[in-house]
Amino acid sequence: MTLMPETCGTGSLTRPGDFIESSPDLICTHDLQGHILSANPAACAALGYSLEQLTRMTLCDLLTEKARTLFPSYIDALIATGRAVGRMEVRTRSGDHRLWEYRNTLFAPSVAGGMARDITERARDYRTLYESESHFRALVENGPDIISIVNTEGMICYASPRAPQNLVGKSIATIVHPDDRDKLFDLMRRECEGCVDIGRVEIRIGSKSSAWRSFEVVIKPVVRGTHVTGLLLNARDVTERKMLEQQLAQAHRVDSLGRLAASVAHEFNNVLMGMMPFAELLQKRAATPDLVARATQHIVNSIQRGKRVTHDILRYTQPAEPALEPVALDEWWKTFIAEARVLLGDNIDMRTSIAPLAVMADANQLSQVFANLISNARDAMRKGGELSIRVRAPERDEAFAFGFVPDPSRFVQLSVSDTGSGMAPDVLAHMFEPLFTTKPNGGTGLGLAVTHQVVTRHGGLIFVDSVEGHGSAFHIFLPKARVARPKVVKIERAAVAPRRMLIVEDEEIIADGLKGLLADAGFEAIVASSGAEALEAAGTFQPDLVLLDVGLPDLDGTEVARRIHQSRPDTPVIFMTGHGDVHAVSALRKPFEIDELLDRIAELEQAS
Repeated sequence: MTLMPETCGTGSLTRPGDFIESSPDLICTHDLQGHILSANPAACAALGYSLEQLTRMTLCDLLTEKARTLFPSYIDALIATGRAVGRMEVRTRSGDHRLWEYRNTLFAPSVAGGMARDITERARDYRTLYESESHFRALVENGPDIISIVNTEGMICYASPRAPQNLVGKSIATIVHPDDRDKLFDLMRRECEGCVDIGRVEIRIGSKSSAWRSFEVVIKPVVRGTHVTGLLLNARDVTERKMLEQQLAQAHRVDSLGRLAASVAHEFNNVLMGMMPFAELLQKRAATPDLVARATQHIVNSIQRGKRVTHDILRYTQPAEPALEPVALDEWWKTFIAEARVLLGDNIDMRTSIAPLAVMADANQLSQVFANLISNARDAMRKGGELSIRVRAPERDEAFAFGFVPDPSRFVQLSVSDTGSGMAPDVLAHMFEPLFTTKPNGGTGLGLAVTHQVVTRHGGLIFVDSVEGHGSAFHIFLPKARVARPKVVKIERAAVAPRRMLIVEDEEIIADGLKGLLADAGFEAIVASSGAEALEAAGTFQPDLVLLDVGLPDLDGTEVARRIHQSRPDTPVIFMTGHGDVHAVSALRKPFEIDELLDRIAELEQAS
């Protein structure tokens, strides 16, 4: 044994035993039969015995039952090599089991000794970590998701067993659909730059030889220190879910279509029935002038009702961007009030308070909104009542009981109130949903849905204040306009000079009716039922004006107009259509009144 220097530091005497006595390591000696010969204080404290007690014990007294079986091989190693290294499990005086890591040496033919360290907590931590890693590995390898790690260059460094084979070492771009690569790599780039914490994207994964499947991918950066070293990608197959969603959406569309068809059929049956008896009365020889006047008025009203139904359907299914311009509400109301009175009937009083304010709006769409609200109010006042129309300018800090309006002074408030039956809370919750109606005689259920849609597309807000049994009030807020739209001066009918007109319409009853009305207005008109007939008639009849249906059986109406203009460039063409998806041309929408056609002709004459 090497002796330590007797002088240390300041010159004080230091014995080698001092190091053993003060060492935190567990130091002891024993003979080859296991009798303990010595132990330092750290060993005594760890075992819970005094030195005197330990020197009366053997190592086997301290070892656990399992560790005792290894004692003979420990002694054999000391004798054979002079050294023994390993771990042993000891039992303390209190009964605790501790794990020691030892390194012992044979000092003499019959004496061995060395140092040990208690590694119980470290071993427990390792075991916990191992169990955690095993649990995590089981989740990764047996879970339904594909988990992979890619480096910052997009190369796959790890892929769970659910992933396609032989992916490690390849670029992730090789398995992502070409159309989805940009959005995936853009999100990966932003993750690497720390722009987002956890990203989510839907992409298609597969190959040319296999079908593409949809995956929802969650991306999380892998950070070491302050640097992103890679990305963790968790991909979940959502192909079946998307297919089910599409099937559900298709079923919902079919169901909605069925309900819409039933609603529209109900409405149009009522429209047709509103005309049928009066048409039969007009065919009777005894029809008096008063009966004729009353019958024709009812027929016209039924046509207007049918027109509103089709407009609601087209407006909701194919919403058009509003043509916004300043609209002076007091002037607009003067043009709309006649229609409002017709909609209300004779047993409902109307009160108005229209401030001279202007809004940014599409005047035609605004008229449709008010027609829907007034019709709704009329249906709520079956036994009569009072309708109030009010237009006002809210104050900047004004608060409203029916809802929150941010900075009310930016808007003009338009209110439509009735004294009808009101609405219950469960009805209010579904009021603006399409195809939802509580009318006892049915309805399309699109009126309020269209109203909400139009107001929203105007950048406005709509609220309802209603109590069952006490009426309802609709409050619309539209953006205020600084300058009102100039009043449109209606062109006098006398400005329309008689002309030769070509009517291009494949529906015989429509063409015959238009021809009769135009003849009554002083026009000489002929009819063509197809695009080919129209082109021939344009050369032989040489019309001053062409009234042209957009949808013809042989040629598109716009193509017919182009060919007419090739030979007669100065001949004006007025389009008409019954379709709601024709946006390329400014067309008269069927059904239209003869006054609308004459107004359009007068505008053309004024412009020429």
